[in-house]
Amino acid sequence: MMEKDGILLAGKKIIKGLLVGSIVLASAQADFLMTLTDKAGVEENLCVKSYSFSNNLESLHKEVKQKDIYSTEETLTNKIYLGKPVYRKIVKMPNLISDRNWRYTPYENPPKNMDKLFDARIIGTNFSAMSRWGTSENSFVYRIDGDKISYRLGKLVNLNNLSIILEYIKTTDTAQTNTNELTTLVHYLPSDSSNGEYVTKSLNETGIRFLNNYTYDASTNSCIAPAN
Repeated sequence: MMEKDGILLAGKKIIKGLLVGSIVLASAQADFLMTLTDKAGVEENLCVKSYSFSNNLESLHKEVKQKDIYSTEETLTNKIYLGKPVYRKIVKMPNLISDRNWRYTPYENPPKNMDKLFDARIIGTNFSAMSRWGTSENSFVYRIDGDKISYRLGKLVNLNNLSIILEYIKTTDTAQTNTNELTTLVHYLPSDSSNGEYVTKSLNETGIRFLNNYTYDASTNSCIAPAN
């Protein structure tokens, strides 16, 4: 799997982060047989539940601009950080305790396989992203560390029902070091996925084909062709 550092991903479709409980890996379901063929003609067959594409070449030459999506479901942005695509997700912040003591607590529904944070900011409050702590009982300061938040909140401040916008890269993506090469990317959800995580691969010098109406057999981890 290859990603392009510094290249905008345009013409993209939103990739939804599916909950594990919503995925049914039963033996009878409509899937796709995805075939990847390298330049030597070697084929790799995979059974997938869904897929989408991102085209870097279209992004650079047509300067296509997409709207930023802010959602509680994971979405793919048009940003690249450390050679990896940047994802975005809004997460629910826990209720804060306003007693001026430093506290360290997890937030709700953190992203899966998060590698490094690209950006994180609290929404739903008039406080700035880096509020400075002072002597006032109305002061608030916080720091977001991965799946947790450390904070200190003044006694006269009520900041419940807040959310955090997270932008991050993932351990499941491989950083691309060649910044001059353009390619189309395919994003797919394997039929045998147990965590709802999409996989991204570069189609540079690789052909791709999809066949519809296949059935995933969990007992053999294979795609069964439809009956004639």
